[in-house]
Amino acid sequence: MRHATEIRRFLAGVVATLLLACAAVALTPAVPAHAAGSSYYVDCSAAANGTGTSDSPWNSLAGPNAKTFAPGDQLLLKRGTTCSGTLHPLGSGSAAGGSISIDAYGTGALPVIAAGGATDAIYLYNQEYWEISNLEVTNTGAVKGANARRGVYVVLENYGTGNHYKISNLDIHDVNGNNSKEVDGSAGILFAVLGTTTPSAFNDVVIDGNTVADIARSGINMSSTWLCRPSIGCNNPAWTPWTGVVVRNNTVHDTDGDGIVVQMSKDALIEHNVVYNAAKASNAANAGIWAWDSDGTVIQYNEAYGTKKNSGNPDGQGFDVDYGQDGTVVQYNYSHDNEGGFLLFCGCGGGSRLSSNAVVRYNVSENDRLRVVNMLGSQDSTFYNNTIYIPSGSTANVFEVSGAWNDLTLANNLIYNLGSGDYVYTSGQPASNFSWRNNLFYGNHPAGEPTGNGNITADPLLAS
Repeated sequence: MRHATEIRRFLAGVVATLLLACAAVALTPAVPAHAAGSSYYVDCSAAANGTGTSDSPWNSLAGPNAKTFAPGDQLLLKRGTTCSGTLHPLGSGSAAGGSISIDAYGTGALPVIAAGGATDAIYLYNQEYWEISNLEVTNTGAVKGANARRGVYVVLENYGTGNHYKISNLDIHDVNGNNSKEVDGSAGILFAVLGTTTPSAFNDVVIDGNTVADIARSGINMSSTWLCRPSIGCNNPAWTPWTGVVVRNNTVHDTDGDGIVVQMSKDALIEHNVVYNAAKASNAANAGIWAWDSDGTVIQYNEAYGTKKNSGNPDGQGFDVDYGQDGTVVQYNYSHDNEGGFLLFCGCGGGSRLSSNAVVRYNVSENDRLRVVNMLGSQDSTFYNNTIYIPSGSTANVFEVSGAWNDLTLANNLIYNLGSGDYVYTSGQPASNFSWRNNLFYGNHPAGEPTGNGNITADPLLAS
């Protein structure tokens, strides 16, 4: 009985405590919700210009461009309409007051911003806490390449840290700019940091669910003047990395240059994107999906195919672990039919310009051409548990070394080679720089195929 009595007393105490807690909650005044910002409306089909209200919308971009928006405000463009020119609203949101958003209202097709060959279709300068979604964006000039042109351009110049940017569900197409991919170059979406007096960087950038197509030059790109460190061969202005960068669920295709590039970032994430028909023009080095001057980048669950390798482009791969990086992870991606191959390890230029500690694993490469894996340099990197399928008739080299500073471990890979390509060391780098362990080689066995070290030559019994 004593035990039962103690249990009843314990339960009674618990109930009393809960009742007191509930009473305390009930007696505590509710924290008032943050007051919502104001909504402003644009209907570029309206006959007369209004004041920006739902009953009296602006009928051009001049109205919102003259407005300094406040935290929590939203700018809404009417579906089924087209606005000409550049959208450059002013103001910033805040952590306390909320972001400023640009979105669509009404029914029908996405509202269109047609810049008509201006430098930018949507432009933000030294602003933060912005979210832009559900718009169609074009920027087509009369002469392709006459000047830099962009769909979305977000800039910080001697600003410090800019926080919270979300670009989602945009349909950006037909941006016919020049071939520059610098801080003021041409792209569908470009985030850029300018200036040399105040170290500046972006924090919390999410680019999600956009379609970016028919672009000269880059699809989704990033650039900064605050980029220097020994791993890229310079020291000033000092590397000021961006944080919280996520590029996911985008479809990028038919770009003259790169598909998706993350730069000057720490722990960026590139996932669930599809990039095809990148690098269509004959210009400088381009690839499908890659990062540069960034540490800890994870590139996963992407598909890259049809990347071109025209004259002037030494790359043309689906994926690239470029120099100036440490700790890049490339995993669970599908690469196929890329003219320059599956993967580039680029310690381009030698010296300290290296990619270090990269991990490439669990990827599938199918019918990638020229050279499936191209070694231009790495340090302490690994390539394991990947599947490479080279069909009959292919002349692609499985592995090609054409640069210095190489150090790579290749283990547990499945290489199904029905083509006539080989393992080629074109730069005089010894095969001993590469550690091959426990790999499966099936099909044709060219003269340069690595021997020993646990090799398997049995049929891997692929399902398809």
